[in-house]
Amino acid sequence: MFFKELLGPKWKSRKTEVRTAAVASLDAHQDREALRTLACSDPEATVRLAALRRLHDIALFRERLTQESDAGIQAFLAEHCARALCGQEASALSLAERLAWLAESDATLNERVAREGRELELRQAALGRVTRESLCAELAVHDPHIDLRLAALARVQKKTALERQRAT
Repeated sequence: MFFKELLGPKWKSRKTEVRTAAVASLDAHQDREALRTLACSDPEATVRLAALRRLHDIALFRERLTQESDAGIQAFLAEHCARALCGQEASALSLAERLAWLAESDATLNERVAREGRELELRQAALGRVTRESLCAELAVHDPHIDLRLAALARVQKKTALERQRAT
């Protein structure tokens, strides 16, 4: 057992600090499977997070977001997924893929995309899923793109919601 640990890969060590240090030395492309294994199944959150940071794989992030139990890692995954969906992060996701992902997203993510999405088509699709009138009023008054402002305005039912936004 001693020789197995001594001669085996550091990322398989029983010691958390050794596995964490090993993650930094693994190549994100060459050692992808080892990093993926650590990101998905290591018992320590610090090791999982270190591996996820090295991988930067949006498909894996989406998968892990629903399975991860650690709140800090969930926050990391949620932020990177939101940025990828908005088109703010370098990813291989096409607009069509992001539109399909948007259709499966929750209200919080839809609201963020309506505000921050890179493409107008994506933002309009997100706006169509927004139910919060105050956000529609905010976009109707403050958004720089006229087409989105008009679409948001059409969703506002109460004049007071617009008046509150104009006051800010």
